[in-house]
Amino acid sequence: MQQSRAFAGQKTIKMYATPGCGGCRMAKRRFDSHGIPYEYINSVEDERAAAYVVRLNRDMRSVPTMILGVSPRRINCLRTGSKMLA
Repeated sequence: MQQSRAFAGQKTIKMYATPGCGGCRMAKRRFDSHGIPYEYINSVEDERAAAYVVRLNRDMRSVPTMILGVSPRRINCLRTGSKMLA
């Protein structure tokens, strides 16, 4: 699907996910259906990404982990659940 005009020019969301994660598939479908730009990062295949997710989530491998923006002082991290994406 083409990117929505509402999201044109917005920074891309980085979604750290795993192929077997239901919440990850739900988020991916939601982003695709609304034309929300995102970068899918498979933390099963990328060891550095997996370590990053663990570090962000206080030693938990929690997916999907979404990074909405990165600045030197703050990382905005959103952990999703089915209610948040409904």
